[in-house]
Amino acid sequence: LQHLIKKGPLQNSRSDKSDKPNRVSKAIQQQLDIGGRVTDSLGNPLEGVSVIVKGVNRGTATGANGRFRIRVLPGRVLVFKMMGYEEHQTAVVSSESNLQVVLKPLVSDLDEVVVIGYGEVRKSDITGAISSVEIGDEAKQRPAVAVSDLLVGKAAGVQIMNNSGIPGSEITFNIRGVSSFSDHQPLIVIDGVPVEAGSWGPSVDEGGIQGGALRPMVTNNGLASLNPNDIESIEILKDASATAIYGSRASNGVVLITTKAGVAGQDRIEYNFNVSTTGLAKKYDMLNSEDYMNFYNEASTNAGVAIPFPQDSLYDQRVLENRDWQDLVYQQALAMDHQVSLTGGDERSTYRIIGNYNNSEGLIETSKFRRYGARVNYDRNFSKKLKFAVRSFYSESTSNAIPHSIVGAGNAANISIVSSALGFPPYQNVDWDTGVPEEDQNHPLTLLYDRFDTYKKRTLLGNANLTYTILKGLSMKLNASYNKDDIHRDLYSGRNTVLGRIGPNGYATVFSVDNSNYLVEYTLNFNRQFGKHRINAFAGYTWQEWANRSTTISASDFPSDATRHYNFELANVIRKPVLRFANYALASYIGRAVYSFDDRYVVTATGRYDGSTRLAAQNRWAFFPSLGVSWNAGSERFMEEQQLFSDLKLRASWGLSGNQVIPPGSSQAIFGVKQAVFGNRIPVGYIPTRFENNTLHWETASGWNWGLDMAFWKNRLHATVDYYIKDTRDQLGNYPLSITTGFSGYATNLGRIRNQGLEVEVGADLLTNAFKWNVSGNISFNRNKVLDLGDLAEITQTRTFSNISFPIWASRVGQPMYMLQGFLIDGVYQTQEEADNGPVDGVEPNAPGSFRFVDVNGDQVIDDGDVVDLGSPFPDYTFGVTNNLSYKSFGMSMLITGTMGQEIANLVRYRMDGLRALGNWNMSQEAYDNRWTGPGSSNRYAAPSVRGNPFGGRMTNYIVEDGSFIRLRSLTFTYEFPLERMGIRKIQQLKLFATGTNLITITDYKGYDPEVSTSGSTAPGVDSYTAPPGRTFTGGVTIMF
Repeated sequence: LQHLIKKGPLQNSRSDKSDKPNRVSKAIQQQLDIGGRVTDSLGNPLEGVSVIVKGVNRGTATGANGRFRIRVLPGRVLVFKMMGYEEHQTAVVSSESNLQVVLKPLVSDLDEVVVIGYGEVRKSDITGAISSVEIGDEAKQRPAVAVSDLLVGKAAGVQIMNNSGIPGSEITFNIRGVSSFSDHQPLIVIDGVPVEAGSWGPSVDEGGIQGGALRPMVTNNGLASLNPNDIESIEILKDASATAIYGSRASNGVVLITTKAGVAGQDRIEYNFNVSTTGLAKKYDMLNSEDYMNFYNEASTNAGVAIPFPQDSLYDQRVLENRDWQDLVYQQALAMDHQVSLTGGDERSTYRIIGNYNNSEGLIETSKFRRYGARVNYDRNFSKKLKFAVRSFYSESTSNAIPHSIVGAGNAANISIVSSALGFPPYQNVDWDTGVPEEDQNHPLTLLYDRFDTYKKRTLLGNANLTYTILKGLSMKLNASYNKDDIHRDLYSGRNTVLGRIGPNGYATVFSVDNSNYLVEYTLNFNRQFGKHRINAFAGYTWQEWANRSTTISASDFPSDATRHYNFELANVIRKPVLRFANYALASYIGRAVYSFDDRYVVTATGRYDGSTRLAAQNRWAFFPSLGVSWNAGSERFMEEQQLFSDLKLRASWGLSGNQVIPPGSSQAIFGVKQAVFGNRIPVGYIPTRFENNTLHWETASGWNWGLDMAFWKNRLHATVDYYIKDTRDQLGNYPLSITTGFSGYATNLGRIRNQGLEVEVGADLLTNAFKWNVSGNISFNRNKVLDLGDLAEITQTRTFSNISFPIWASRVGQPMYMLQGFLIDGVYQTQEEADNGPVDGVEPNAPGSFRFVDVNGDQVIDDGDVVDLGSPFPDYTFGVTNNLSYKSFGMSMLITGTMGQEIANLVRYRMDGLRALGNWNMSQEAYDNRWTGPGSSNRYAAPSVRGNPFGGRMTNYIVEDGSFIRLRSLTFTYEFPLERMGIRKIQQLKLFATGTNLITITDYKGYDPEVSTSGSTAPGVDSYTAPPGRTFTGGVTIMF
């Protein structure tokens, strides 16, 4: 009203309190109610279109269904604006409830604006390999705890796996294969701020059985704190030309995440809610009590020792109360997610405020994940030349963790709940009145209810920038950010647990890790077009500094388990605290220039000069250049007459990027405290524990990429093909030394790894009328090969899983990294004569019913000379296919993913199918039913025995399986209420959805789930009692006011 009074020719006389501005009242009465829908040229609704009354600082924005409603005076003009589309204006003549507005794209499909490092470019000007992932409504309709869940199967060359089914767990995230022994995770950049996957985490270095059991929690899932609903777009930079702008942190690829900004127009409130339930998709078939007792009796008889279960035991009450511990350990987990957002603004400023709360139970009893967070995004145009933007985010997550996989020594302290659920005797009972299990340190319920492990993380990320336009096309930008992660872990193992008994009388450990970093950037940007020449360039300087601190303190021998770790001072034994500190910094000079001539020929040159304090002083600085060229053949004159191609572009690029993820100070010598006895004195001194390496320098990746972008039949079909070769040199790693030196090894550069492959992405709008059908898919092939290891013949890795102490992985020249290795078994000895004629096995003596190991080198002895490669943990190819269908208010979306050709070491079968009666361990029903009982009875499973470890503690082909799979990852149905036709105007959108996740998996893998990697990408292809992901059903609603 005040605006109308000020601008309009209105008279407002006032004689007493009853007088009113008559002309204003008439103006209000004359306002027309205008409603309608905004779509693109294909009829798809456009959300977030600004609808502004021209000349008046007032407006609204379209909802998710493209609809809007606004009141306006006759004769006014409505202006429809959205990035990437031409502005549209419509004069208001009369009331209209179904105004149809179609926005035309500013440019062709290849000319969309794409976010790249430190800026944006037109898609037609891109010379590198970049995949754009549309999140859309999927973040609202799938129960995704982390953003990474929504990227699976969406981009070629990208492989993502959760290392367990525990909510918020660590992830394996590879772009174009694994190329380093030190780190494989890509760099995550959120709203322009690099967020590294922290190598610092709540770990312990005490040694002994406690140290082996207290393995680190999640430290590198940088996406777990981010709310998926906050995301506007995700770009994945894959080749060196695209990633070189991030220099020393980009050799594993870069993921650019842009969060949602405010939309000019009327304030909007949106509420999203979903609830889901998750259940176990597959169970192992274990022995019941009767078969279990018969198995142990048979194993004892075969070994000539007394049977543990006399005949009358088979009729014991324990047999009648048979337990499948999987039914008690796994639960039907419930999860809920709430989100409220408020967005609005005008032509000068916009804002978006988002609040989120997620509460998810894990598939395993007592495991939980809770996260709440808030985000405020604000943009302000102070003038045509000065712009200001803020992106702020806070998140707090809490996990009630459980030991869900065996990743260290096979000692009892490191037993996982999954292994206990499978291996614990089926006749053991529980006091159902109190819920307390019989006293057994490995009892599944002991691990669930007598061990308390809480992991809390707080994340604060703030970013502010000022942009000043100096003159047309030239601007300068100041960007500053602060990021802080506080990680706290409280663990208490009660006196009934293994760790608590070793304590003794309970064991407590408290960890605290504080990570913080700040970033300052100064950039100068130039973007102008001169006739047929277009230049997009920038140069700048960045400084980022990190400060990390960790504290560990442990105690044992508590008077009671009642107060757990909350009363540390009551413990009789309190160990010395361990404190660690680290500070490091990265300084960089950066620049890029993109030159385009006549929208046909494009050249991109990029350079970054990085200096890192993590490396030796004389090798801290390195230059990372890249060069890319492209030819937009679709813009050539000879393409004007043909009807097949809408766009056609050829790309080629080369570049260097780096990796500096090693502990700070790795090039420096380290001295440790040592005590020695001299007479009756024990003086304390210092000894060297690591010598310096002044030659330690950057790990670099050199990459070539050749690409082809195509669009057909007026952009109804589009495809992208990329072929790449990436060589990663001077691998950062630990060089092993002889024990005679007094050192185990030192940090150095060694080796060269090659990844080369082919990627194809395809999308098509098959139907565009009332019934719409869009399909997109991708497939990628990658080959990994070790080209050089210096003077090392191989690099092996030994991690003791399930009593296997043999090196499981080996990396050799000419082969893929991390090849699984072990011995070959080709059957079971049937007779004594056959066993006597077999090769001598000093670990596992030959006998009828024992496994028959293959003498590979023919020396009649089974030893290390018979070790062979058992397969690669990396797939030959991966793929994903998405179908989106809609008809009027109904919609359906389906995602199918798969990987082919990878091998998995299923260490669960090491014990379950090894048929060794050790430690009261249960066996699989399949192995027991098909066991060897005499000549000719079985050539697959051995005879039960109580002597020795299964397979002699060795890795064999017997437990290596094909991990290929095809999975119906998600299926979603939606219904959006036709509010206009229903006469509902106060609600802009009301949408219901139902989603199923991990519905069907086709695989030959015998384990819980083929998409598994217990130890992540640094030790892939192993399933060591890893918690499975489960099958999930979700329902929810989106409502917008």
